[in-house]
Amino acid sequence: MKIYIDKDLEDVFPGYLDNRHKELIELKTLIDNQDLGKLKVLAHRLAGNAGSYGLAFLSEVGSKMEADCLRNDLSRMNDYFFQIKTYLDELSYEYR
Repeated sequence: MKIYIDKDLEDVFPGYLDNRHKELIELKTLIDNQDLGKLKVLAHRLAGNAGSYGLAFLSEVGSKMEADCLRNDLSRMNDYFFQIKTYLDELSYEYR
């Protein structure tokens, strides 16, 4: 999937993506440990900041994760993990 990123983000966007890739390890650990509290925080942060970088899909997934955490529902967390991982792995971008 190719997206277009505001040229003003050229200095910070690669670092943001690197951090999301690194965060995958933490996310998987939290899911495996069923740590709803920390999952909720991570999901809330993702929902809030991904949209600022033009990553609406990640923001939506973060919102769904957070909502499920609030309902104490872990049943879809692995699905969310793989959606995020696949999106990040397949993402290509261009600055405009």
